[in-house]
Amino acid sequence: MSSMATRRPRIETSFDIRKSSSSPLLEKLDHRDWLAPNEAMKIFKTLKNADQVLVALKKISSRNDYKPNESLFSLIVDRLARERRIDDIEDVLQTVKYTKIKVSDSFFSNLIKIYINVANHPEKAIQVLFRMSEFHCCPTIDTFNLVLNMLLFAANITRSSMRCI
Repeated sequence: MSSMATRRPRIETSFDIRKSSSSPLLEKLDHRDWLAPNEAMKIFKTLKNADQVLVALKKISSRNDYKPNESLFSLIVDRLARERRIDDIEDVLQTVKYTKIKVSDSFFSNLIKIYINVANHPEKAIQVLFRMSEFHCCPTIDTFNLVLNMLLFAANITRSSMRCI
């Protein structure tokens, strides 16, 4: 294997995977049976916290019989955003890139909204816009408008806070 080969990104978790595997749904990911996309979605929808979601993603990413899709990754990103696990979202984005699945503009629009509204990181939102080409996805007018509106809103807030001084 050459040093230029793509390496599978590591998904770090902040707890012991063996202890969290006690969930029967997580154990289902360890079975050698074929896993249908709807079964995977059902498992991820019922997981209770972001740590379990990351463990499940690690397990499902190591399977040879299942390739995650955009809807699964969207569900994972939304769950992580809900718990404000923004750094973990970057790891998931690396997994999306590694698995080479095709993700749509709406996936990135959602990600941009998360960085703007949930994380309050407008610079990361702009980085996502520029990184879309790495995933073979072209931004649409709506995506550009989303980022432009965010920049205008930030400029208005800056201007109004300067008036108060």
